[in-house]
Amino acid sequence: PFVAGRQSGATTLSIKLENIGNSGSGGDLCYFDSVALFGDDYVYEPGICTTTSDSALATVDHSYPQSKAIEVCDYNPFRGMIPFGSHGTDFPNSMEFYYIGLDDLMQDFEVYTFDYLEEKLDKTASQGKQAVFRVEVDKPGKESKLPPFLTTVYNLTMYDYGDAPAKSPDYRNPYLQRAFLEFIAALGDRYDGDNRIAFIQMGLLGHWGEWHTSGDDYMKWDVEFEFQIMDAFKNSFQTTQINMRYPEKGSKWYPFGYHDDSFAYSTLDYTQGYYFASKLKEFEVDELWQRYGFGGELRPELQDVIFTSAYVPSAAPGDHAQDWLECVEATHMSYMINGRAYSGSRGTYSIPDGDYDRALAAYRALGYVIWIERVDIRTEDQAVQVAVLLTNDGVAPFYYDLSLRLEFIDAVTGASVEYVSPYSLSKCGLPSKNSVSVDVLDAELLDLGTYHLRVGLQSEMALLSNPVKLCNADIDANGNILIENAFEITSASQPTAPTTTTTTTTPSPDTSTTQTSTTVSTSTTATTTASSTTTTTTTTPPPTTTTTTSTTSTTDQQVTGQVWFDSMDNFAASGWSMPGAASNYASQYTESTSRILCPS
Repeated sequence: PFVAGRQSGATTLSIKLENIGNSGSGGDLCYFDSVALFGDDYVYEPGICTTTSDSALATVDHSYPQSKAIEVCDYNPFRGMIPFGSHGTDFPNSMEFYYIGLDDLMQDFEVYTFDYLEEKLDKTASQGKQAVFRVEVDKPGKESKLPPFLTTVYNLTMYDYGDAPAKSPDYRNPYLQRAFLEFIAALGDRYDGDNRIAFIQMGLLGHWGEWHTSGDDYMKWDVEFEFQIMDAFKNSFQTTQINMRYPEKGSKWYPFGYHDDSFAYSTLDYTQGYYFASKLKEFEVDELWQRYGFGGELRPELQDVIFTSAYVPSAAPGDHAQDWLECVEATHMSYMINGRAYSGSRGTYSIPDGDYDRALAAYRALGYVIWIERVDIRTEDQAVQVAVLLTNDGVAPFYYDLSLRLEFIDAVTGASVEYVSPYSLSKCGLPSKNSVSVDVLDAELLDLGTYHLRVGLQSEMALLSNPVKLCNADIDANGNILIENAFEITSASQPTAPTTTTTTTTPSPDTSTTQTSTTVSTSTTATTTASSTTTTTTTTPPPTTTTTTSTTSTTDQQVTGQVWFDSMDNFAASGWSMPGAASNYASQYTESTSRILCPS
């Protein structure tokens, strides 16, 4: 037995079987899925996210419907068509694709120079775009991109396969395998989580790094080496999305998406075993798009014709002219390389003939399309509840962490308080075509007055120069919606039960004892019910000795809503702890309100 793969939140075990007999599939490796114990990463968090079209609030004081406008998010990150490098056309894109030769990055074992890649990443990011790249060693018709030390020092064999000056290396060579695996580790150590990068395609093996060769078996590699490469990427990249070219037996246990580089040419026909969708289904990775991004390249032969009025899609085997939208919806593609849309020599698609509009509609069919249907608000005293009804009308999720950001803006002074959700919407019911009501409880303590509300999305993996925009009408430059005069705070909050003090004095020859009983009211804004916690403090001066007991222990209890204390001393004596965020509220509001708000 061996561990075939492990992904976050899941433990998997597979059994490796090899037939060493002289009949049947002699020598072939079979992967039998023996045990799969899963813990689902994408759980819905009760009270925060619910897949519903209704509001998460019990009652609603203000409701603000919103309108969808998909055209405003053409430049949203991690989705859309992609050019090869920079371009000079006005066709939209948020990413750029390039090949990187391994010899540009690796000079020897444990010797790496990332200057070339850094230069390209910086140039792409300076334009507000992100990179998709693939490292290769064998490009047909071009000189080898294998680091020279492997041939000059370790005598690696190179094979001529008839497309000079290209040559294919001996992938079974142990020095080459060591170089590949060490390079993957170094690449992940430097670039995992780098927000200049949208996706990395696995590459390295085969022509163009596409995991296939056109030669004889001597140009191939063993399947064990494929899994070593997959393990290396899995262990080296915990954040950045990785794409494979083809699935293999057992690859369903790995946290990777896939890229189809013959898109709409050999994508859909399930009767053809080598077609992309057939392979996804055969190896049981056709549902992995729900967690890992899929992409590819529109087949070059189709790039000139697929968006013309003369193009007639055909599902017949061998016609290689499939319907764009059917392919996108079946494979849930987030991005697609299409050099023709950005070709500087020919310009982009024809506008008078309608080709440009058809290509733009095809662009907008890719990836996520997240917009706000409605914002509901409830105010009670100085506590505010906001429920945001989000919908993703796209074919794919947003694959990186994504937070909801609320900004409460005083309509008179312009002073604002920002709230960023501590959980990720990507784990909150936003695969495609689900509505999610996000309930933000007690977002902030606010002064009296009228407030505007700005609502938006935030992802640390997006560039500051190109944030994630809502696909809503009337968004601002950063993709947020602004609801003016959204709500009003008209009265200060008061404790729902008064604080009572009873004092009993017992004389003593040398000391006096004072016993004080204090009742602290706990209110929950969602239900407006009250409970009380009684704290008894015994003080003996001089010297003063303070001990605290509680008739209702707060240990291991979760309180939802607000807890009010009249003073910091009262708070300290209560036995409650203060999270870091709450201490900010305390320092900001204690002097002005003489009360401390502790969020649940």
